[in-house]
Amino acid sequence: MEEQNTEMQYEKALNSSRMFSAAAMILSIISLLTCMFIFISVPLAAAAIIFALLSRGCVKRSRQARSATQFAIAAMIISVCITGYSFYVVLTRPYYRKQFEQILRYYMNQYEAITEDISDPYGTYYGGSQENEPVPSDGYVSEMPEGGDYI
Repeated sequence: MEEQNTEMQYEKALNSSRMFSAAAMILSIISLLTCMFIFISVPLAAAAIIFALLSRGCVKRSRQARSATQFAIAAMIISVCITGYSFYVVLTRPYYRKQFEQILRYYMNQYEAITEDISDPYGTYYGGSQENEPVPSDGYVSEMPEGGDYI
């Protein structure tokens, strides 16, 4: 009876180990396929390594788990190298640096436009303050101005 119980526990551990190693392999392959995107690839590779280590359990680590670990490490290295090379190119080549500065300037202008809208939440469209009219102290407008559609 005890021998059968031990055999069932071993079989259960073996199935769990297979599931973890299969999950590790799937995550490492996805990580390799998405190595161009560091924010996707590195977390997937880390999860693959964790699953490969968890697959060890009470049984010897399988060949699939070892392969998954190797693929995950390769995906991490490739992803970091691609990202590092991209930063190197943008910072050292004038053409790409100029494009980066133009993109940065565009988004900074967008940010400034948004913050101007936020700084005047009671804009004139919603009946807020005109240039010569003070903003109410409680933040509510007593009556809406004439004309226009209001929500």
